[in-house]
Amino acid sequence: MEALGILEKKFSILLGLIKTLKAENDDLKKECEQFVKQMAKLNEEKTALDKEVEQLNEKLGTMEQSMLVNNKSVDVLSQEKEEAKLLIDDLIKDIDSLVKSENK
Repeated sequence: MEALGILEKKFSILLGLIKTLKAENDDLKKECEQFVKQMAKLNEEKTALDKEVEQLNEKLGTMEQSMLVNNKSVDVLSQEKEEAKLLIDDLIKDIDSLVKSENK
């Protein structure tokens, strides 16, 4: 009889452990579901950010190309400016020599 009492106590303890483990398992399942939802939301955000990065990279590429074109234009204008300075210097020299020759 005593063995039956011990078995009943152990069975009762096991049932308590089973209930506790089931409750913990349910809590973990709920937590896991929350993590899955959060992961899906984060993946959506990542996808949106990836698209934004791609668009920004395209804009950057366009701006870089525009800068290259503008730099070429600035280089051409600088070269033309230097040529104009040289022509003006030559013109001034010619005028000076003309004035000197007329004064003689």
